[in-house]
Amino acid sequence: MKKLILGLSVFFAGFLGVLAIWCISIFEPWIYNGIDGFSGFLLGSGTTPIFVLCCILALGGLLLAAADAFLGEK
Repeated sequence: MKKLILGLSVFFAGFLGVLAIWCISIFEPWIYNGIDGFSGFLLGSGTTPIFVLCCILALGGLLLAAADAFLGEK
């Protein structure tokens, strides 16, 4: 049960980071060397490493929670 709570909290932290970057990209559009959209925002604002880290956190937390929920002790 503790791994499930940890996994869900890590997932939500990563998800909130991804959601925040996505929302900022809507209100602050960038064009980086002719690349526009979300990719242009990530490249222009320099938030690509943070976005990748948040994605890894979200996926890792989801895997941890799912492993405990489906493979944990019964």
